[in-house]
Amino acid sequence: MTEQKKDTELMILKWAGQDDVKEYLKYETDKRRMLLVLWNKKASAHRQMNEESRQEEVLKASAEEELKAACKRDIEEYKAECAERDCASLCFRREEAQIQRIEERSTSSYKKHETRR
Repeated sequence: MTEQKKDTELMILKWAGQDDVKEYLKYETDKRRMLLVLWNKKASAHRQMNEESRQEEVLKASAEEELKAACKRDIEEYKAECAERDCASLCFRREEAQIQRIEERSTSSYKKHETRR
Protein backbone atom coordinates (compact mmCIF):
# COMPACT_ATOMS: atom_id res chain seq x y z
CA MET A 1 0.00 0.00 0.00
CA THR A 2 2.73 2.34 0.54
CA GLU A 3 3.64 2.05 -3.09
CA GLN A 4 0.05 2.69 -4.07
CA LYS A 5 -0.12 5.60 -1.61
CA LYS A 6 3.05 6.99 -3.12
CA ASP A 7 1.64 6.72 -6.61
CA THR A 8 -1.56 8.37 -5.45
CA GLU A 9 0.36 11.21 -3.84
CA LEU A 10 2.44 11.60 -6.98
CA MET A 11 -0.68 11.73 -9.13
CA ILE A 12 -2.27 14.26 -6.77
CA LEU A 13 0.89 16.38 -6.90
CA LYS A 14 1.04 16.01 -10.67
CA TRP A 15 -2.57 17.13 -11.04
CA ALA A 16 -2.02 19.97 -8.59
CA GLY A 17 1.04 21.01 -10.61
CA GLN A 18 -0.94 20.82 -13.81
CA ASP A 19 -3.70 22.90 -12.20
CA ASP A 20 -1.08 25.39 -11.02
CA VAL A 21 0.35 25.57 -14.53
CA LYS A 22 -3.13 26.10 -15.99
CA GLU A 23 -3.85 28.84 -13.45
CA TYR A 24 -0.47 30.45 -14.10
CA LEU A 25 -0.98 30.34 -17.87
CA LYS A 26 -4.48 31.78 -17.43
CA TYR A 27 -3.06 34.49 -15.15
CA GLU A 28 -0.32 35.33 -17.67
CA THR A 29 -2.86 35.36 -20.53
CA ASP A 30 -5.14 37.71 -18.57
CA LYS A 31 -2.16 39.83 -17.62
CA ARG A 32 -1.09 40.06 -21.27
CA ARG A 33 -4.65 40.86 -22.33
CA MET A 34 -4.81 43.67 -19.74
CA LEU A 35 -1.44 44.99 -20.92
CA LEU A 36 -2.67 44.99 -24.50
CA VAL A 37 -5.82 46.86 -23.44
CA LEU A 38 -3.66 49.40 -21.57
CA TRP A 39 -1.29 49.79 -24.51
CA ASN A 40 -4.25 50.20 -26.85
CA LYS A 41 -5.71 52.92 -24.62
CA LYS A 42 -2.35 54.70 -24.47
CA ALA A 43 -1.90 54.44 -28.23
CA SER A 44 -5.45 55.69 -28.78
CA ALA A 45 -4.84 58.65 -26.46
CA HIS A 46 -1.57 59.37 -28.26
CA ARG A 47 -3.28 59.24 -31.67
CA GLN A 48 -6.02 61.54 -30.37
CA MET A 49 -3.44 64.03 -29.08
CA ASN A 50 -1.65 63.91 -32.43
CA GLU A 51 -4.94 64.48 -34.26
CA GLU A 52 -5.83 67.39 -31.98
CA SER A 53 -2.43 69.02 -32.48
CA ARG A 54 -2.73 68.49 -36.25
CA GLN A 55 -6.18 70.11 -36.21
CA GLU A 56 -4.78 73.03 -34.20
CA GLU A 57 -2.02 73.45 -36.78
CA VAL A 58 -4.57 73.37 -39.60
CA LEU A 59 -6.71 75.99 -37.84
CA LYS A 60 -3.64 78.12 -37.18
CA ALA A 61 -2.59 77.87 -40.83
CA SER A 62 -6.12 78.72 -41.92
CA ALA A 63 -6.16 81.79 -39.68
CA GLU A 64 -2.79 82.87 -41.07
CA GLU A 65 -4.05 82.47 -44.63
CA GLU A 66 -7.15 84.54 -43.83
CA LEU A 67 -4.93 87.22 -42.30
CA LYS A 68 -2.64 87.21 -45.33
CA ALA A 69 -5.64 87.50 -47.66
CA ALA A 70 -7.05 90.39 -45.61
CA CYS A 71 -3.65 92.12 -45.68
CA LYS A 72 -3.42 91.64 -49.43
CA ARG A 73 -6.92 93.14 -49.89
CA ASP A 74 -5.95 96.08 -47.70
CA ILE A 75 -2.80 96.64 -49.74
CA GLU A 76 -4.72 96.49 -53.02
CA GLU A 77 -7.30 98.95 -51.67
CA TYR A 78 -4.54 101.28 -50.50
CA LYS A 79 -2.82 101.10 -53.89
CA ALA A 80 -6.13 101.89 -55.62
CA GLU A 81 -6.71 104.85 -53.27
CA CYS A 82 -3.18 106.13 -53.93
CA ALA A 83 -3.62 105.79 -57.69
CA GLU A 84 -6.94 107.62 -57.50
CA ARG A 85 -5.41 110.38 -55.36
CA ASP A 86 -2.44 110.68 -57.72
CA CYS A 87 -4.74 110.87 -60.72
CA ALA A 88 -6.85 113.57 -59.05
CA SER A 89 -3.68 115.45 -58.11
CA LEU A 90 -2.38 115.27 -61.69
CA CYS A 91 -5.72 116.45 -63.06
CA PHE A 92 -5.72 119.36 -60.62
CA ARG A 93 -2.14 120.29 -61.57
CA ARG A 94 -3.01 120.08 -65.26
CA GLU A 95 -5.99 122.37 -64.79
CA GLU A 96 -3.90 124.80 -62.74
CA ALA A 97 -1.19 124.75 -65.43
CA GLN A 98 -3.80 125.45 -68.11
CA ILE A 99 -5.20 128.35 -66.09
CA GLN A 100 -1.69 129.67 -65.56
CA ARG A 101 -0.91 129.43 -69.29
CA ILE A 102 -4.16 131.24 -70.16
CA GLU A 103 -3.35 133.96 -67.64
CA GLU A 104 0.19 134.25 -68.99
CA ARG A 105 -1.14 134.56 -72.54
CA SER A 106 -3.66 137.17 -71.56
CA THR A 107 -1.11 139.18 -69.58
CA SER A 108 1.46 138.88 -72.35
CA SER A 109 -1.09 139.94 -74.98
CA TYR A 110 -2.18 142.79 -72.66
CA LYS A 111 1.46 143.86 -72.31
CA LYS A 112 1.91 143.68 -76.10
CA HIS A 113 -1.22 145.72 -76.56
CA GLU A 114 -0.05 148.28 -73.99
CA THR A 115 3.43 148.54 -75.52
CA ARG A 116 1.94 149.28 -78.96
CA ARG A 117 0.14 152.36 -77.78
